[in-house]
Amino acid sequence: MLDLSFRILAVLILAGTVLTLLQVIVEDLRRFRILNRSVLVLLGLFVAWSLLRWDGAATLSHVLFGAMMFAMLLLMYRFGMMGGGDVKLLGVAFLWLGPQASLVFTVVMAAVTLLYVIGAKLKLLPARPSEKGYRIPFGPGIATAWILTLFIVRPL
Repeated sequence: MLDLSFRILAVLILAGTVLTLLQVIVEDLRRFRILNRSVLVLLGLFVAWSLLRWDGAATLSHVLFGAMMFAMLLLMYRFGMMGGGDVKLLGVAFLWLGPQASLVFTVVMAAVTLLYVIGAKLKLLPARPSEKGYRIPFGPGIATAWILTLFIVRPL
């Protein structure tokens, strides 16, 4: 019975994560904005997932890796290379996925982003003009890659 309860909670946490990421995609496509509320929900779901599957060493590696990546992303934000919402979302993604799944995540994210750029150039997906050409929302690529990575690699 305990094993079944554990599995149900795990499925609910992962379903909540996927649903929140789908909401991020919709919001960023519509408004070019990633809500802090969504990032906080994803952070809370990571805490729930970590408590459910308690493995102190794995959780510590995820936290340290996520903090290191977040620090590097903050530098990119500081120099205007990324938006604040993208930095927060990527920081939580790297926290969730950890060092073990980060390569898969990054490769999938690059592929999804490339497809988005092609779609934007063909005017099939939203893009906004900027002084350097056009700007695309990065949240859909991050969220889609995160969802796919959850199914390719099982973090934690």
